Amino acid sequence: MKNLLPAFPQNSTSREIFRGMLIAAVSIFFNGLGVYLTIHAAIGVGPWDVLNIGLSGTLGILYGSASITVGFIILGIDILLR
Repeated sequence: MKNLLPAFPQNSTSREIFRGMLIAAVSIFFNGLGVYLTIHAAIGVGPWDVLNIGLSGTLGILYGSASITVGFIILGIDILLR
């Protein structure tokens, strides 16, 4: 059977690493911008955003703080369960 996964080089140059980090940062920015716009447009948001909005309203914290906290909790549970 043919391997369908692309071959990734083991050693990347610093330029390739920086390019990948830049692409990831820009992608995260646009993702956050999209979430921000959907929240302020009141056209409905995804399930994780509903959780974060509910927590921020209930606990009186910012949306971003709720999002980061939920992310760390999920990451911690994932690490504990391996």
